[in-house]
Amino acid sequence: MSSRKKLLFVDDEKRLLEGIKRLLRKKRGVWDTFFATSGDDAVEVVKRENISVIIADIRMPGMDGPSVLDEVSKISPKTIRFILSGQACKDQVMRVIQKAHIFLAKPCNQQLLMEVLERACCLHDLLSQSQILEMATKMGKLPSTPALYNKLVEEINSEDVSLDKIGDIVASDPGMCSKILQLVNSAFFSLPRHISTPQQAVNILGVETISSMVLAGEVFDTVDSDLLEKFNLDSMWQHINRVSQIAKSLARREGLTKEQISAASTAALLHEVGTLVVASNAPELYQQVIDKAASEMISIDQAEQQVYQTTSAAIGAYLLGLWGLPNDVIRGVAYHRQPSLDDTVTDEVSTALIVHVADLIDNDSDNDPTTVEQLLDKVELANFRGEQTKNQRPQTRTGALSEQVS
Repeated sequence: MSSRKKLLFVDDEKRLLEGIKRLLRKKRGVWDTFFATSGDDAVEVVKRENISVIIADIRMPGMDGPSVLDEVSKISPKTIRFILSGQACKDQVMRVIQKAHIFLAKPCNQQLLMEVLERACCLHDLLSQSQILEMATKMGKLPSTPALYNKLVEEINSEDVSLDKIGDIVASDPGMCSKILQLVNSAFFSLPRHISTPQQAVNILGVETISSMVLAGEVFDTVDSDLLEKFNLDSMWQHINRVSQIAKSLARREGLTKEQISAASTAALLHEVGTLVVASNAPELYQQVIDKAASEMISIDQAEQQVYQTTSAAIGAYLLGLWGLPNDVIRGVAYHRQPSLDDTVTDEVSTALIVHVADLIDNDSDNDPTTVEQLLDKVELANFRGEQTKNQRPQTRTGALSEQVS
């Protein structure tokens, strides 16, 4: 059973804090709540208490919300960080996008506030290993490939900048894609539905916002060149993009809706997010997993469980859940290795299943488009219900799909 969660609310408006106190009375049995009317007081509470979630107003006298969250991220990296902001604060949102996991519009709908708080507390229990939880929670951005980042900057600075081209670039990179979707799906934009494709997100945010995110230098970052070479991350990015395209083709062939196709493609693009988190933050742990899988001839999942006490799929789903991405995308990432574990699925074709099979197709095709088409023609997704992947990269899985379609 999980321990009681400690929530801290920070706002210089005492009436607002009183309203939150009344709202949260029904949660007294499971949450301990703390309230601060200044940034300085909030930092002291975080130093004193093991705060699970902090919700701070973006505009306060003295230490404002972005400064508070910056301090909290240093003092308590495991704390989930919310920011409350009005529509007039778009310039300040750029200051805090790396430090805040969730953006809420002010005034905040009470039902929405309860929903996001409950989700955050549930997510906090997802990763049991303290080091991994801290690593994932403190992540403000995911690394991008230098080539794609430079291409994005070049397009933004061009005289005839195109949102379509920007969208295509973002749709090729997990780091850029996840941050764009985090912002556009936040309550700050109050959209009537979740946005699951980076192209849609880019069109909604517009060139000015995208430019601010890129040129600020705080939102996107490029992966370290040593790590890029050591772990052959270029190969991973190529694999990710191929799997995303295959997932889109699979979803279309199944006659899924436009929204389901978008979710499958995006989940496939993001299915290695957890690996990127560990490789970029704790390369020595990632190396342990690779070495253990190779020397003991076990799956990457098994090696990760032994080293991390969790899997990279769970780490990725945790981070994307914090960032408020659509549930279909999150579940597609969480269960793409073992889609039968997704107990919310009522039909035979889930996002996780599509990503799982797309991953198998890419590994069995030897990067041959003709082979991909042949495998797509043979695949019956229903045959993969209950399939549990035997091996995961960096080990090869040649023949794993062939057994299913022969």
